[in-house]
Amino acid sequence: MGTKDEGSDFEGRSRAAQARAAHALDRLLTLAETRDSGQIRRVARFIAALYNGDAYPLDLFELRAVDIAISDDVITCIDALRWGRADLYKIIPDGQKRIEAVIRDWGVAPPEPPVPPDRAHLNARLVTYGDAPGYRDVSLRFECEEIPPKDGSEKITLELHVDARSAADVAEHIMRVHQFAWSRPGKRPLDASEGEVAPRWVQKA
Repeated sequence: MGTKDEGSDFEGRSRAAQARAAHALDRLLTLAETRDSGQIRRVARFIAALYNGDAYPLDLFELRAVDIAISDDVITCIDALRWGRADLYKIIPDGQKRIEAVIRDWGVAPPEPPVPPDRAHLNARLVTYGDAPGYRDVSLRFECEEIPPKDGSEKITLELHVDARSAADVAEHIMRVHQFAWSRPGKRPLDASEGEVAPRWVQKA
């Protein structure tokens, strides 16, 4: 349990950090309101992220392109965030109104949501399947990876619910492919592993 002195120290440090940040944010806002340059555009994006980090995410490497005085104010604002006393825009005059004007005037926009591809090429390995007795539809769960594999890409789980008609079509196609592969000259599929034998349902066909 913390002591009374530790609590007082926390309170004093958090209040001091918040006061410094209020002045720092006011200076950053003034720059965004009165200047026009590449680094001020980065300031505007930082202010937007400070206001709503979910809507306006910021790549911190952008801050390497601002001068020392600006980066000092940025760090001061970030330092105040860790104390969690209050949203900074609430502790400067007209803070919310000024920030929203900066976001609008500088055209800071939330990132576009990623557009899913029209199609995907995947390697798939069956993990599990399910069915309801008496019904012909099936559920299939696959572990998939992109073709060709990409650096850093992770395997994804894909679960398919296949209706009765489609399940029959898929089963017929797969059976035909396997039967042909096992009936070719040499009686072995090209991708068969050493010692692999034909499934019983192929042998019976």
